[in-house]
Amino acid sequence: MPVRYTVMPRRTPASMLLAFLLILTALFGLTACGSVQGSWPDGQYAGRVPEPDRVTTRIRDETDNGYLIDVSWTIAEAKDYTRKIKDAGFTRNATEEEQAGVYDYTADDGTVKVSISALPGDNGTININKLQ
Repeated sequence: MPVRYTVMPRRTPASMLLAFLLILTALFGLTACGSVQGSWPDGQYAGRVPEPDRVTTRIRDETDNGYLIDVSWTIAEAKDYTRKIKDAGFTRNATEEEQAGVYDYTADDGTVKVSISALPGDNGTININKLQ
């Protein structure tokens, strides 16, 4: 039995470029979704906490008493941020721990409590809460 071949229509460079640009736009849209550089709460309690430098943040949850913020950072960047929040006065009741690739720091300034974490895969959180 003979094999039949069909000829596929030849794509023009312009149509290939358009397809490439559409795919590229979709990929950038997916990676940027929900992650905004400098997305930092401006509420009463968050205003006491310095914003991290050079990391991508996204406010995940906001309540009357605080914020949960997703952060894309390494453990080294989280430790740099720890120094920054210590300099801002968050040193009371402090705990700091690093083990199994996870870094955590928690402290307050008498009014606001800050907890930060860095997890494997350049992920982490910043939790800002009003002290009760």
